[in-house]
Amino acid sequence: MSNMLIVGAGNIGRGLLGQLAYSSGYRPVFIEASPETAFRLRARGDFTVSLVAQNRETYRITDYGVLEPAQTLEIEAAVVSSTLAAVAVGGRHLPEAARLLAPGLGLRTNPLNILVCENWPHAETVLLDALIVRGVSTDAFSCVRTSVERMVRGVDDTLDLVGEGGQTLYADAASWRGPFPDLRGLLFCPDVDALYARKLYSNNAGHAALAYLGALAGKTYLHEALELPGVKTCLEDLLTAAGMALCLEYNFGRAEMRAHLDELMHCRFANRGLADTVQRVAREPLRKLARGERLVGLVELLARHRLPTRSAACIIAAALRYQSDADAESLRLQEMVAREGAAAVLRNICGFGINDEVYRECLSFYEMTGKAGFIDGFSENHA
Repeated sequence: MSNMLIVGAGNIGRGLLGQLAYSSGYRPVFIEASPETAFRLRARGDFTVSLVAQNRETYRITDYGVLEPAQTLEIEAAVVSSTLAAVAVGGRHLPEAARLLAPGLGLRTNPLNILVCENWPHAETVLLDALIVRGVSTDAFSCVRTSVERMVRGVDDTLDLVGEGGQTLYADAASWRGPFPDLRGLLFCPDVDALYARKLYSNNAGHAALAYLGALAGKTYLHEALELPGVKTCLEDLLTAAGMALCLEYNFGRAEMRAHLDELMHCRFANRGLADTVQRVAREPLRKLARGERLVGLVELLARHRLPTRSAACIIAAALRYQSDADAESLRLQEMVAREGAAAVLRNICGFGINDEVYRECLSFYEMTGKAGFIDGFSENHA
C-alpha cells in the first residue's frame, strides 16, 4: 500500500485528506505537532468521518501512521517513501512544515507533489519559498495550489469528525508533476485560482456573515443565524453581489454561479446535520479582516466592478464587535478597538482609506450594530 504523507492531523488533515487517502487505497501517515492529539490517535487506532448531506456516509479510518516533529529520522524516511503529500497546518505554520519536509525532499529520486490545503493567501508560494530557503531544489517537489470545498468540524472531545457530503478538493493541474493519482474526490482543473476565489468570496464570506451576525444575535449555530430574516437578507444580498463580481472577474457562467449560490443557501448553510458553530467560524477575526481575505478581498473585488459593498460592510462592522473568551485574537481585536477606535482597525487591518466609500459604510454600520434590535430590523434598514 502506498503512503500519503499528511502534515497536520486536524479537521482537514483527517476529515478530508485522511478520508480521501484511506478510501482510495492509500495509507495516511500524519505528522502532528500536538502531543495530545498524536498520543490519542496512536492509542485509539481509529477515527470516523461522517459526511452529511441528503444522506449520511460514515468512514472508519483504521490503518494510519502518526509521527511527531521530534521524530526527524522517521519523518525523513516518510518523505522519501510517500507517493504524494499534503499540508493542512494553518498558514502561519507553513515555515515549520517546510522544516519538517526539507531533509527528506533532498533524498528523493523523484519529485514529491505537495497539496497545499490552506485558507491562506498564496499559501503554496509561502511553502515554496520556505523550502527554497532551506536549500531544497525545486526539482525535488512541487507545491500544488488547492481549493478545499469541504467544511469539517470535530465531534465534542473525540477524534471523530463530521463534514459536508458531496464536497471535494480541487487542485491545480498545471503544477502537478507526473501522472495524476487515483485519489477519489481530488479533481484537477486548469484554473484553480477561479475556484479558490469562488470559495473564498461565496462559501467563506457567507460563513463569515452567518458567524458575525449570528454572534450579534446571540446564536450558537450557523443554521440558527440563517433563520433570522435580517441575517438572511444580508447574506442573500452579499452572495448576489459576489456572484456577479465573480462572473465578471473569472468568466463563470451565470447559470453555473446561480446553481452554486443556491446550493450554498439552501443546502450547505442550512445543513443542520453539520451543526457548525458561530464560535468556530468567527474565530481569528483579525486574520479574517485582513486584506485579500474573505471580506476585505471581496470588497475590493466588488469595488473593482462597481458593485454595491453595503452588505460586506455590514458584516465587517459585525466582525469588529466580535468577542469570545475562547478566542485570544478576538480579545486583541477588542483591545485595539477600545484603545484606537474601530476606524483605526478599518485603516490598519482592513487597509481602507478614509475617503473610501466602504470605510464610511463600515463606520455607519458599526454604530448601528451597537444598538438593540439591529438584526431584527436589518431587513427594513437595508432596503
